[in-house]
Amino acid sequence: MSLALRDARVLTDFLRADDDWDAAAHAYAGEHGRYYSVIHSVEDWTTQVFLERGPQADEIRIRALPKLAMDRHVCRAISLQVRTSRSTLRRGRGCLATTRSADCS
Repeated sequence: MSLALRDARVLTDFLRADDDWDAAAHAYAGEHGRYYSVIHSVEDWTTQVFLERGPQADEIRIRALPKLAMDRHVCRAISLQVRTSRSTLRRGRGCLATTRSADCS
C-alpha cells in the first residue's frame, strides 16, 4: 500500500511540474524504475543470505552475517521482523500443520 501511495505522489509531482504530460510520465517511469530496482536488489540479497540452501549459501552467510550484525539499522530491521513473525505465529497464522512449536499453539 505504501508503494502505491508513493507512486501516486511521485506521478502527481511530475505531472504538476511539467505541462508536457508525456515527458512527466516518462520522468515518473524512470523514477519508479529506480526505486523499484532498489527494492528488488534488497529482496534478492535477503533471499540469498537468509533463505537459500547449500554450501554456496552457507559461504555467503559466513561472510555476510558478521558484517550485517555490525550495522545497527540491519539489526533493528531483523529484530522487528522476528518479533512480527513470532506474534503472527502466536496468533495461529503462518504455521505449517506439521509444526509442533509452542509458538504455534
